[in-house]
Amino acid sequence: MNTEQELYYLDRFKALYRNFPTGKISKAEQPDFIVYSKQGKIGIELTELFQDSHLKGYSEYQQKSSARHIFTNELIGILQKYVSFTFHIGIGFNAFKSVNKLNKDRVIKKAFRATINNILNLDNKQSIVVDDFRILPEEINSIHVGRFDGLEESYDEMPEGGPVSDLENIHIEEVLEKKHRKLKKYKECSEQWLLIREGNYYAGSFAEFKVTKPITTSFDKVFILRSNYNKIIELK
Repeated sequence: MNTEQELYYLDRFKALYRNFPTGKISKAEQPDFIVYSKQGKIGIELTELFQDSHLKGYSEYQQKSSARHIFTNELIGILQKYVSFTFHIGIGFNAFKSVNKLNKDRVIKKAFRATINNILNLDNKQSIVVDDFRILPEEINSIHVGRFDGLEESYDEMPEGGPVSDLENIHIEEVLEKKHRKLKKYKECSEQWLLIREGNYYAGSFAEFKVTKPITTSFDKVFILRSNYNKIIELK
């Protein structure tokens, strides 16, 4: 997460957790934030949680999602040069034929040619789906574009999907193990808190919450921010 995202999720944490300490908050590194409260210095570390990160120590879902988001934003940048309005776009990528460094330029050029003539004459709040395999690159199944003049800027809808995992101890344990290895390097504080955030998109989305307590952790408090449910769960 970048600093802007960290601040956003810290604000959500403050709004949802009724016992959040009052005091001055400073941005830091290891942990991400320090709250100077009457109870002492409270360090707050933020991290993300993904469906598959416990399998290999990193998330293939998140990497794929990030690569697709970068691709879509590049296409948005090219299309925006030819249209005067803002729009939202969702690309249905082929799960069996991926975009890579070698074919990326070709795929973007073909996706642009398949899309541009279909959107030039869109009226405000109109949308179109391009799904003709004869004009689309084989790495893309469909492209949905909707014109919306009220947008500040055009954006990627990120239309990903699939079966969603339940959130279980195995997901939490992988995150805790990583953070415990770094805890000794954190700035000294009266308490160290860990805020684990679920994502808003497919890679970081979970279904039912099935984590059983107590959990084993060196942090004084551990929280889960269920982004899609606007809910804080205190694990310790």
